[in-house]
Amino acid sequence: MLTARVVAVVVCLVGVVGCGAMRSGSLDAGGAPADAGGAVVATVRLPDFGTDVATGADGRAYVSVPGNRLVIVDPVAATVAAAVEVDGQPYAVAVTPDARRAYVVDFRGEEVAVVDTVSAKQKVRLPMGTMQRPSLRPSAAASRDGSRVYVANTAKDHLFVIDTAADVIKKELFLDFHPSGVAVRSDGAYVFVVGCQLACTDGTLRIIDATTFATVGKVALKSVPTGIVVNPDGSRAYVANGREASVTVVNLATQAALDDVPVGPEPVGIAMDDAGTSVYVTSFRDGTLTAITTVGNRVVGTTRVGSSPRAVAVSGDGTRAFVTHSTSTLTVVDLTRLGR
Repeated sequence: MLTARVVAVVVCLVGVVGCGAMRSGSLDAGGAPADAGGAVVATVRLPDFGTDVATGADGRAYVSVPGNRLVIVDPVAATVAAAVEVDGQPYAVAVTPDARRAYVVDFRGEEVAVVDTVSAKQKVRLPMGTMQRPSLRPSAAASRDGSRVYVANTAKDHLFVIDTAADVIKKELFLDFHPSGVAVRSDGAYVFVVGCQLACTDGTLRIIDATTFATVGKVALKSVPTGIVVNPDGSRAYVANGREASVTVVNLATQAALDDVPVGPEPVGIAMDDAGTSVYVTSFRDGTLTAITTVGNRVVGTTRVGSSPRAVAVSGDGTRAFVTHSTSTLTVVDLTRLGR
């Protein structure tokens, strides 16, 4: 059986950024505004580095960390409110919009831990089977109505659909590619999965009908994607390109890639505010967070957030971003100072 260290090495080899050492440098965003100094308003010490982060209606940040824990952060006090013991090796996390449940995906893709956030305890463990192959990092997304959580399982190249009312796996769908990111249209009608095929020399975006689970669209991407967000009306997707230092804008109606928006090197995390007006991207190599307006798809601000930033999530009111790092730190960013 492969150890976690061996799996991590293989994951780096197939092209996921965020594995190397942080290197200093300035963001070259094609004439973008200067660095928005002072946007970082707080840092929170975590028990380990954060692999993923999500937010919900309660305003708190939920961070998955190695060592079998989901950390719940109070952003107002800038402190850890609770550290929940969970099964598996936490990597990806999705939180229902009401913030009453968190779904923590194992690094090996073998299980999902369901956490009751009110009691701060694990409720149930959902097995997804034995890891078959190491590929890209797992990802998860909750539907806006909170009825489903979608897990892109990279250990089996499957998409799992979790019914949150019963906390059971409703559907397991085989994917003919290695998934690296998943998003859901606001009305829940379609699921969008990005990833790469074979040796991961380029990328793909698949549009899946959430009722029939049939693939209804495919978009070729020029690079290996590291994440995806979709605007509320489902007309545009924004895909982070880890090897290209850019974000690709996709017209989902015509299923065509449009603009490439330059960001910092090795973009890893990507998030969108609930209104769909701004996209935020972390750049692992130069330690920045970039803000992109969806009106005109252009960079409106950048700020330095610290060494090796990874995942990012945005508060419900769109005023704060929470950034994890390859260090034991969660950074809180005031987005009103960054440019919106």
